[in-house]
Amino acid sequence: SPSGRQKLREFGLAPPSKHGGRLEIVLKYTVACPYCSSMDTEVRNPFGPTPCRALHFCFACQQPFEEFKPL
Repeated sequence: SPSGRQKLREFGLAPPSKHGGRLEIVLKYTVACPYCSSMDTEVRNPFGPTPCRALHFCFACQQPFEEFKPL
């Protein structure tokens, strides 16, 4: 839900991308930083502390963050 996605951002986690069933497209997208909303990010590790999360880094605010995978 939009409320749940906002709460994840406020906690510092990037919510999963909306994909409409086309996961091959989502896995290529750049993820917005939950801290500053910058798209200048990169995947640092596709496997985070759990299988459903990936580790990213934001070059704009220099913050690492986790993303929930869309899978």
